[in-house]
Amino acid sequence: MKHSLLYKLMALFFVVFFCAVGGLTYFAYTSSRDAMLQEFKIRGRSLAKAIASESRTYYRNRDVEGFTTLLQSLGETEDVLAILTYRSPKTLWIEFAGIELTAEDLSLNETTDTWQQDTVLAKGHIVSEFGNAVADPAKANLADRQEAVSPDGWIRVFLDRQALERRLDTLVIRTLLISGLTVMLGGTLFTWLLRQSLHVIGPLTAATKKVAQGDLRIIVPVSSHDELGELAQGFNSMTEQLLATTVSKNYVDNIIRSMIDTLIVVSPDGAIASVNRAALALLGYEEHELLGQHITVLLPQHEPASSEASREDLVLQNVIGQGETTYRTKDGRAIPMLLSEAVMRDEDGRITGVARVAKDMTEHKQTEEQLRLRGAALESAANTVVITDRRGRITWANPSFAALTGYSLEEAIGQDLRSLKAGQHNQAFDQNLWDTIVSGNVWQGEVINRKKDGSLYTEEETITPVYDQNREISHFISIKQDVTERKQAEKALIASREYNRTLFDLSPIGLALFDVDGSIVDCNEAYAEMVGRLRSEVLGMTYWELTPKTYDEQARKIMDTIMKTGYFEHYEKHYIHRDGHLVPVRLFGNLIERDNDLYIFCSVEDITERRKGEEALKAAHQKLTELNETRSEFLANISHELRTPLTVIRGEAEVTIRGKDKPIVEYKTTLERIVHLTNQVNQLVGDLLFISRSESGTIEIDKQPTPLPEILLEMYQEARVLAEKKHIAVTLTSRNAPPIIVNGDSQRLRQLFMIIITNAINYTKPEGAITVNLDSDGTSTRITVADNGIGIPEEDLPHVFQRFYRVKQRRQDLVRSGSGLGLPIAKWIAEAHNGTVSIASVLNRGTTVTIELPLHKPRSPR
Repeated sequence: MKHSLLYKLMALFFVVFFCAVGGLTYFAYTSSRDAMLQEFKIRGRSLAKAIASESRTYYRNRDVEGFTTLLQSLGETEDVLAILTYRSPKTLWIEFAGIELTAEDLSLNETTDTWQQDTVLAKGHIVSEFGNAVADPAKANLADRQEAVSPDGWIRVFLDRQALERRLDTLVIRTLLISGLTVMLGGTLFTWLLRQSLHVIGPLTAATKKVAQGDLRIIVPVSSHDELGELAQGFNSMTEQLLATTVSKNYVDNIIRSMIDTLIVVSPDGAIASVNRAALALLGYEEHELLGQHITVLLPQHEPASSEASREDLVLQNVIGQGETTYRTKDGRAIPMLLSEAVMRDEDGRITGVARVAKDMTEHKQTEEQLRLRGAALESAANTVVITDRRGRITWANPSFAALTGYSLEEAIGQDLRSLKAGQHNQAFDQNLWDTIVSGNVWQGEVINRKKDGSLYTEEETITPVYDQNREISHFISIKQDVTERKQAEKALIASREYNRTLFDLSPIGLALFDVDGSIVDCNEAYAEMVGRLRSEVLGMTYWELTPKTYDEQARKIMDTIMKTGYFEHYEKHYIHRDGHLVPVRLFGNLIERDNDLYIFCSVEDITERRKGEEALKAAHQKLTELNETRSEFLANISHELRTPLTVIRGEAEVTIRGKDKPIVEYKTTLERIVHLTNQVNQLVGDLLFISRSESGTIEIDKQPTPLPEILLEMYQEARVLAEKKHIAVTLTSRNAPPIIVNGDSQRLRQLFMIIITNAINYTKPEGAITVNLDSDGTSTRITVADNGIGIPEEDLPHVFQRFYRVKQRRQDLVRSGSGLGLPIAKWIAEAHNGTVSIASVLNRGTTVTIELPLHKPRSPR
């Protein structure tokens, strides 16, 4: 908020106050200075006069010493710098000198009775000199002088002028300090009093500006009860009365600014007095360019001013003018306007001007022209155009309607358009059409109608609702086109395309259409399945994405061939499947033209099955070869396994027959060997039968809750008998107390344990050791058979469970090699009990066989 009045009053006060204080200060200073100077001069003259007077007495009494003492006393107390006495202008007697004087300073130039002057001594000292003549100024020391002196003389008294100046300077400083302090205190007090008195002036000034701008709702706060407070109260009362009786200027300005039509106020003499924003924006003028100009500046040049003048005359006669006119813009364009004029009068009824409100009619004129052109276009349109009212009755149709339906326009007007229906559509179709258009939406579709002669025709129809000014549907516009022949051709074409597409899609052979760049334009499902993708994924891919890089050179040669000959012969290659493996295929292709572009049509046959058949044939042949080899090896092994014991049995029998006189003990030994070898043959035959029955699935496993420690103890006792013959120690340990129950076949479990323990005995050297351990963790039991025998080579471990596989290396020196059926039988028995058998072995350090079986879980009582 600006405080210009406050500042002005403060400035005026300070000027007056400063001048008053300055004047008083100057007067006080000059008065004091003059008084001090006058006192200084009086004191000097009085001092000189007093010395001259006193000198008579002292010299009359010849009291030189007293006079000298007087002079020195005066010099010390009265700031006297020097007292000089002269008998003549050239005879000097220095009575007192407190400063150094030169000859030039001592010369006497004045010879008047009294004098006073300011002098600058040779040493630069400023003094005030006071002189006084005496009749008998001095007497010489009569004791020392015999001659008489002149009865006349002079006395000069030098006072310190600089001391006086210092006192004057001190006076100036004190005076200025007192004046400044007085100004500050007075100004502060005046400012405070002025602010307290004028604090309402600021809000009152701001409120006055608001009122000037048309805001009558402003209220000035009243915070005092003096004359300014009464002024604020009066101002508030005035604004309240004005607000009750006056329309706000802002309110009027807002109305004028918000007008979308142009408003130009013209004075009675035709000069433009006011223009709103809409008029300036439309005409392209700035406000200052139009104000004061005659209204004819906005009229086209071809329109005479007389017409506007006559209109103004009618308006001024209180006749309201309304009609069309034309405004000319700043750049010369003519704009058609719809004009409305009204006379403006003051309170006394005098005409103050004319208000011209005009609306831009450009779009309206353009719309009229477009409607005219559209009407002509609709009349001459090849398509049928029909306009109906809201109930569907025909109000207008173009000439094409007669050609389409066979009805003349005279017959059609007033008829319901739905009378053309041929009954080819169900009620739901008709209801949907009607619901769509009455809800304000556009309906498009095909309709089968009946002509006047009874024949059917198909038309494409678009029905659009038309709204009135109340946004309610008043009419419908229907545009129709006869598509009967096109529909017949389309049906034939669609049938042909569907037939071809069906052949294409259902073909078991992959079919694909490529452009000359290798992009796949179309393909059937068989082709997409060939590469492990959906048809939508294949479309857009390229030949090169589906083909390994190794076929690039071949593909270029094929492209050269087909571009030259129009086709390529069958050839084989591979496609890349989605999962990465290669798919063998056989291709054949032709070059075709479609829509003026060249494409390559390919038939692709997946030859995976053929290749698999070929591979299967090769594999079968290889398998047959291996089976023949296995059979030969098997027969050789069986022949060896059977022939060896049988040969021994035969030999032992022949020896027994020839040895008639041998002791009974030898016969017994021979018969035991025969029995042992017979057991071997029987064991081999039993193993072969077990393998055969396991392959055919005829072995029955009778699973019952079986106490495993009992079976294992029986096998341990039997094994210990065999082990003792080779001096091998067999130990049975158990970490868990019995019972350990498994759900198994006790006979097959005995067979399983005997195979494992027997193998351990057979491949452990004499004096060796075998440990059988039984352990359980609550869910399964683990039987471990560990020996310190010859072990199994690492390369043979993966094959020990294969049938007829025998480890030959470094075993022949220990025991006869087995048949290669024991461990496979053991593995089959363990797996039949849902268990496992595993082997860990280190050559020359021993073998550990682990059998793991699940424990029996008793059923919980219901």
